[in-house]
Amino acid sequence: MSDQLGISVGTAGLTVTVPGVIAAFASICLPLAVGRLDRRVLLAALLAVMAIGSVVSALAPAFTILIVSRVLAGITVGGFWAIAGSIAVRLVPGPSVPRAQLGNPALVPGVAATALLMAPSPSRAAGSPSRLRPGSAGLGGWSFPVTSG
Repeated sequence: MSDQLGISVGTAGLTVTVPGVIAAFASICLPLAVGRLDRRVLLAALLAVMAIGSVVSALAPAFTILIVSRVLAGITVGGFWAIAGSIAVRLVPGPSVPRAQLGNPALVPGVAATALLMAPSPSRAAGSPSRLRPGSAGLGGWSFPVTSG
């Protein structure tokens, strides 16, 4: 990505860092900013913005366009996670509410574990021909962490 956009590897890393920071702030600010707006409408809008941002990210010819699309991704991810938990309770029948409430906290570690297991190895991101790096076992360009005792 850095070669195609003519930027350093460190600058390319901002495409991951910026959305994370924006998501942290959006998860606090977005629910406050939208007030009493129907959360289902908000989730639909966030998903639409995420889809548009993803297409723009994939087709971005310049870093500026890419980073703006990644800011959109950060806003949508932060907003989605802040609102999805509260709306899950309203989407299920009364007796199933406790299970719906447990679903979101149980999902978060699963998402984190999946992201960790499926993240491309830094050596591949940096353009190294090796698919292996210390502390991981590679498979098809993907990195799977390995712990040593």
